[in-house]
Formats: sequence, C-alpha cells, structure tokens
Amino acid sequence: MHPIRSSRSVALRHRPDSRALPRRRRRGKCALTAFLVVAPAVVDATSAGATSASGAVWVSPSGSDRNPCTAAEPCATISHAVNAAPSGGTVKVKRGTYDQVVVIEKPITLVGQRGAVVDGWGQDPGAPLLGVLYIGGPGGTTASEDIGGDVTVRGLTLEDPNPDAQTYGDGVCLQPVIVGVYDGDPTDVITITHDTLLEGTADPAAVDDGPIGLDTLDSWSRLVVTHTSIRGVWQGLLLEDNGPSSVTRNRVSDLITFNAPDAGTSLHQSPTEPEQCVAQAQDDGTTTYASEGVTLLADDAGEAMADQTVAHNRLFSYAGDGVDLTAAYGAGHLRDVEVGWNDFDLGGFAASGAVRVVADDGGTVSHATIEFNRGSVAAPSDAITEDDSGGPPSGGTISDVTVEHDRIRSP
Repeated sequence: MHPIRSSRSVALRHRPDSRALPRRRRRGKCALTAFLVVAPAVVDATSAGATSASGAVWVSPSGSDRNPCTAAEPCATISHAVNAAPSGGTVKVKRGTYDQVVVIEKPITLVGQRGAVVDGWGQDPGAPLLGVLYIGGPGGTTASEDIGGDVTVRGLTLEDPNPDAQTYGDGVCLQPVIVGVYDGDPTDVITITHDTLLEGTADPAAVDDGPIGLDTLDSWSRLVVTHTSIRGVWQGLLLEDNGPSSVTRNRVSDLITFNAPDAGTSLHQSPTEPEQCVAQAQDDGTTTYASEGVTLLADDAGEAMADQTVAHNRLFSYAGDGVDLTAAYGAGHLRDVEVGWNDFDLGGFAASGAVRVVADDGGTVSHATIEFNRGSVAAPSDAITEDDSGGPPSGGTISDVTVEHDRIRSP
C-alpha cells in the first residue's frame, strides 16, 4: 500500500485480489494478422478546394458527389466533402442519416446540423483505419502520422460501429470504435464537442465484442472532449499512450459489460462478423469485465503519458468503473493527472470503483489528484480503489496520489 495524502477520511482500498484487467488492444505493437479491406462509402474528391460562397462545403443525404458541394448543390458523402474542402476549411452536414464512415486526414472543422446522424453499421474504412469517424494521418492506427493542424467535430450523432478487418493480436473479438483519434503531431488540437457517440442497436454481439466510444493510441496531439454524450458502449473513452487531454462536462451512461472470450487458442483470422464473436465466446467461454467510463492507460515504457484532466463529467446508469488511471501491460508511466468535480451514480461490480488507480507489469502512476468528486457507487464497488499488484518487481508503483474533499457514498 503506497502512502496517500488526504485532507479527510477517504475509503481508499488496496485490492491485491482484485480482478485481472482485460488485455487491451495492442495495435502497432502486434503484427496485423488480417488485412481484409471492405470498400467503404468513402469517395475521393474530384474537385479539391470546392467551396460555397460562405466558404463552407456542404453535405446532404439527397446530394451527389458530382455536385460542387455548395449549400444549393451539396455532396452526398461526408468524406468526399472533407477531401473537397481546403485545409483548415469547414464542412457542414445537413440533417439526415448517413450510412457511411468518415475519414479525416487533414485540418478541418466538421459541423452537423441538429439531427445529422452518421451510422457506421456495415461500413469499414479499411485496415489500418478504424472508427465510424477516423481522425489521423494516412498511416492509420499503426503509425499515428501527423495531420498537420487542428480538427474540430461538433454537433454530430455517430452510432453503430461495425466490427472491421483490423485485428489487435489478442485472440479476442474485435472492439468496434465509434471515434478513433490517431494523430501523432503534438502541436495539433483535436476537439470533439457537443456530439453524441452511441452504440445503437445494430450489433447483436455488442456484449461479446466490447465496443468503444472514443479511442486513441499513440496520438500525441492534445485531445479535448467536452459536452458530449457517450452511451451504450463498453468503454466510454479509452485514451492509450496519448498526449495531453481534457475530458470535461460529458455525460457517460448506460454502458455495457464485456464478455471477453477466454481464448484458449489464438485466432488465425480476425473475426469480421458479430456471429463469429458469439461463436468464439461459446467455444472458449467468457470472462465478464466491468464497464469503464474513462480509462487513461499508459503501457509504453518509451513514452510518459502526462497532463490528463477528467473533470465535471457525469457518469451514471451502469455497473463498473467511473475513471481508471492505469499503467499496465508494460512499464508505462502515467503522471500529472487531475480527476475532479465529477458526479458518479454507478451500479456495483467486483473490484470496481468510482475512481480506480492501477499499476502493474512495472508501470507507474504518480502525481495524481483526486478531489471534489461526489455521488455514489453500489455494492460491491468502492468509492476509490488502489491496486499495485503487490508492487515491484512484478507489480507496479503508485506514488504521490492526493485524495481530498471527495463525497462519494459507497457500501
């Protein structure tokens, strides 16, 4: 048990017998074992730089990609409009449902009118891209190449992520992603604001493939997620080995558990259909993992994940963790973290907590402040938990964690 500084009595419990963490995805650190590329509804622009008199490029479900992408003659696919817009330009998405995926590989502002919905079911941007909305360089998730500027996405509903062709090398079913951010330029700012990220109802195997609301990996740009609703996924936000982040004033609710297959043998091919996930789960048996609202995960010994803020969020109506501060699966370093002013109303799950601090496999969590959080968790969860798996050499190190002024009711 490592020393915890606190200005008041806090139920912070060391859990040496707590649940093992599910192995997260290791894209970029494992070889891709499948490169099945399904043609998505993404069309290259034929008239780059097309804009309307207002300077914006427009998209409508009734448009055509042969149009000049003006308000009067809009495009039909969002990625076509993104490609047609100038670097740093604006794409405006008219109300309606778009059965397509969106790929952003340059600085752009993407704005949805009220009622603009992007549904990714049945769509695949093609490995190594990932997400109903992919934001990153052309190298995909395995490279995290530079975009070269800022990206803002505002006012869209993004739903129904589709299991795609990219494997994570874990021998488990793929985790569909709604928004993927993979920008390696630390001078860029990626902003997701006033959006809705929704699992939807299209995937019959959602509990067996562990969908994610927003995912990053080796994305060293600054990430801002604010005033956004995330519902129905297993992990609300998974920020893995990424640059500074600010996750504020979001609503994370109605998350689901993940029945991860106990894979006795590695998959030789990545499953691309929900039915395959169900079949694998039936063959191998499963372990059920708690829902996770916001997970900060450092597992790369070569980089320190620092300057992370999770504040003023509401996390409710699911059983599991609120905010996870994790350094595991490698000697990663997570430091300089602020978790404050969040409101929790969570059901219970074994070894879970409103805030959970975990260090394992040589990882370290340090210089974290947990303060002014409130709400409640149900049994058998705790308010705030700490687990270093017994400490070095096989476990991890937790140090300089300050807990103060929290009012989280626990059993």
